[in-house]
Amino acid sequence: MSPGQVPTDTPPIPPTFETLKLVLTGTHPPCNAADCHGPGGPNKLQYWVKDDDKLYDTITHHVSVDCGNIPVVTPGHPERSALVKVLKGPCSTKVPQMPNGCTPESNNCLPAEYVAAIERWIALGAPRK
Repeated sequence: MSPGQVPTDTPPIPPTFETLKLVLTGTHPPCNAADCHGPGGPNKLQYWVKDDDKLYDTITHHVSVDCGNIPVVTPGHPERSALVKVLKGPCSTKVPQMPNGCTPESNNCLPAEYVAAIERWIALGAPRK
């Protein structure tokens, strides 16, 4: 590479639990906002991002009735994980694509490389570490 040249390759997003937490807190609006999935919010599914044990238990045990009676995360099976479905598009007439309010036309949905990293993390068995 020539001096002053900017690299065009960006490192891939790591398929980790930490990436999932970044997605839950770094979207606009953040998924864990009090008026969405934050502790004490109105939604039954609450993301406890400051408590890794509680967060992991929630995402692997909470069943999304409106996304076809499947867990938010089914370790080893992204195709049976509600999280993947809602990040890629609406999973039912009741649950739109997330983060809430995003539309592909507005280019304000989660970038594809983050969705792919979460999908890969789940496919790898959704390891905690």
